[in-house]
Amino acid sequence: MAQFTVNERRARSVAASLARLTYRPDDFAGLTPFPEDPFRERHFIFFLAAIDHNTHGAERYQAELHGTFLHGSDLMYALAKEAAKRAPDLFTPQYLVGVAEQELASIFRNAEGWLPVGMARRADLVRDAAGLLLERYGGDLDNLFREAGGCLRRSAGGGILARLAEIKAYADPLEKKSFLLVKLLRRRGLLTVRDPEQMKVPLDHVLYTMALRSGLVGADAATQGAILSGALLSEAALLELRSAALAGYDLVAQLSGLPVDQFDDLLWAYGRECLRYPAPLDPELLCGIAIDLDRRLAGSSARDAFLLVLNGLDPEAPESARLYPVPVVPDTWFF
Repeated sequence: MAQFTVNERRARSVAASLARLTYRPDDFAGLTPFPEDPFRERHFIFFLAAIDHNTHGAERYQAELHGTFLHGSDLMYALAKEAAKRAPDLFTPQYLVGVAEQELASIFRNAEGWLPVGMARRADLVRDAAGLLLERYGGDLDNLFREAGGCLRRSAGGGILARLAEIKAYADPLEKKSFLLVKLLRRRGLLTVRDPEQMKVPLDHVLYTMALRSGLVGADAATQGAILSGALLSEAALLELRSAALAGYDLVAQLSGLPVDQFDDLLWAYGRECLRYPAPLDPELLCGIAIDLDRRLAGSSARDAFLLVLNGLDPEAPESARLYPVPVVPDTWFF
């Protein structure tokens, strides 16, 4: 019996709330220091996406940088950008294939001396990714895309996603980092995908938690009780949860007519901010949330309605959905 199921009625609610938003998609123009250098920009994004998974250990990975408070992956990307300005060849396969853990750590250490959790693993992932690019693709990610014919999937195999999956960092069966990479490169004009209908959301803890909290995905009573109590989900349960959330967001895309990689911006950015507060959120607090993405939306009323639906606070939401915390899951580098 399935522990997690997609709620089609709630998929319609999420889709309708997204469709009412007028969103100007982020072009991620400031993500790298190489807007005029496709080779360096492409590989900067590739290696950062490869290690873009949970950063927080006993201490939250956060800091103020140039007057702006950053945490998690935002801080990682910002510190990497600073380092790449000083050493333009830093995020290239030729350099990173032999990088030591200590050198990588020096890039991501914040002002207080804190690091993303698991630096040894991140260094291993970076070296593995660089080695495969050098061995199979002449040290250039663009050759991988060319050999894949620009297709995410091919009936005979050999598409972009299958080729990326040969790299340890991108081996997630639900392809979170692969879809994140493709999304970022497409926005930067560094990749043209011939089968964009194959795109899916990069499914991480933010997206599957908001799938639960919005009611898009429901859990059986025992599983819901376990999540609410903070019990550790099994590997099998985590895979089922992520698979159900992925199917739910596919249905949202179908019902809304919106590209999944565009509404992923909204789900992730607002979802992450919502998860900074304990559930259930106070609607007044929720509508007071302000993030950079606000400037890419036309008006606040549709945004506030979307946030209510996302957090299960609208009148049609299942009563218990709004209570979900971030599920406790096994250690992973997939997201």
